[in-house]
Amino acid sequence: MNIERARWAHRIWNAMKIEILESGYARLGRDWNHEHLRPPYSRVYYIASGSGTVVSGEQTMPLHAGCVYLLPAGASLRYSCPGEMTQLYFHVSVRTGDGYDLFSRCHQILCLPSQQDPEILCQDYQSGDYLREALLKCCLEADLCRFIAECGLEEILLAQHSAFLEQVFTIVRQELRSSLTIQTVARRLSVSESTLAKRFRREFGMTLGRYIDEMLVEEICRLLTATDLTVGEIAERLGFCDQFYLARFFSARQGLPPREYRAFLRGQA
Repeated sequence: MNIERARWAHRIWNAMKIEILESGYARLGRDWNHEHLRPPYSRVYYIASGSGTVVSGEQTMPLHAGCVYLLPAGASLRYSCPGEMTQLYFHVSVRTGDGYDLFSRCHQILCLPSQQDPEILCQDYQSGDYLREALLKCCLEADLCRFIAECGLEEILLAQHSAFLEQVFTIVRQELRSSLTIQTVARRLSVSESTLAKRFRREFGMTLGRYIDEMLVEEICRLLTATDLTVGEIAERLGFCDQFYLARFFSARQGLPPREYRAFLRGQA
């Protein structure tokens, strides 16, 4: 017996951690005319019929039946529908080892021909049949892989950080609160603050303080969109002295208060 094992296979299979946060089948009309501000997740749209438009910055992307679209995490978007449109949509998070969403590195809306008829995918979604819905999830994962290749994110997805960086990422995830400091991380690693700060910046390309702040913002966004916790409860969970300090911290980085951010994103396809 001769067995050959591809050393890359398991690394590739295990690299992508996909979380489906929300999904739905939407029948849209002219009232689909609103704005999303930097959601912490990506959107995948399968257009079954009709047409629409999405605008991000200077890019305008028409939405056509038979295509699948990826709207990357962190992008501010405007939507419109001139008549009627039906779509199957997914809100997905694809986190890499450093805590960021993979598609937040993609700065444009992407479009590919759907490998499956979107109308059939919509039927599968509503079928309640185990096999059809399991295969639908496989289709979504395959299309996410196609989008990763389309925007050249394979290297980032498969990047292997040093053991030092992995330790820092783990400590930040475990200790993530407004009170988390470089001193706390240095103490956990048994190194000096100076050594930690210099090495983190050299290996990761940003300061540790900025990284902690960005992970805090990511977590606040996640809690605002994925839970019904009040701003005060989120502030307490993350160690802010009160909801007003959290609001100032969040507004300075996201451009609007947390309640307005939640209102922009809630209940929209």
